[in-house]
Amino acid sequence: MSFELKESEFYDSVYVKKDYQEEAAQILRWLPEHTKILDVGCGTGKHALAWEKMGHEVVGIEPSHDMAIKASENGFKKIQLTEIENMNTEFFGEYFDAVVAMFDVMDYLIDFPVYTKAIQKISSVLKPGGLLFLEGWNKETMPARFEHIREIYFFQKGVRYARVGETLYDDKTGVFHVHYGFYRNLGFKERELICESDHFLKPRLGGKQTNKFLESFGYEIRDQWEDDYSVRLILKKK
Repeated sequence: MSFELKESEFYDSVYVKKDYQEEAAQILRWLPEHTKILDVGCGTGKHALAWEKMGHEVVGIEPSHDMAIKASENGFKKIQLTEIENMNTEFFGEYFDAVVAMFDVMDYLIDFPVYTKAIQKISSVLKPGGLLFLEGWNKETMPARFEHIREIYFFQKGVRYARVGETLYDDKTGVFHVHYGFYRNLGFKERELICESDHFLKPRLGGKQTNKFLESFGYEIRDQWEDDYSVRLILKKK
């Protein structure tokens, strides 16, 4: 089945309550003024725009053409449209004071060699002493904590929609398959499927083994926070 609408057209409405300004400010508490930031998996550009407004230079990496278009429509245009592991590092050199890969973007790299290559690419554009911010699902706890079915309701242009997420977990590969269906509400208990998407994620963060892996790239862990669902790491390049 083909659809005229795409997930990117609803993304900002789904996350309308997400406080991008505060999340951007939390990152900046670790950084001096007027820094150069690489936003990995910049999505629709909301964090990048917040950092720009605060006086920082921001470049985005985004593998999704539809998301990059949406970011441009939102006003953020400094985007390299490419997979993370294939970004043109020679163009940048050791340019950035900080690289930010939040909101589970690295979990989409389900093949370990690809994940490793992406970390290498990120490291090559980060200045010595620069900071890498990582956030992803907690691999130690998520297999027992994830929700099989989750519905989110939102409004866009006065119309009520629902995003229904169905999550399956393969305990042999450690990969989560998340299927999203987007529905337009037509009335009481009636709705129409208008688009759908599939996401595959493999959590990498959590546990001493992960930390040792990242340290092997020349990082030292500056801070770490985790709960039953996610892990956040702040790493400093030596």
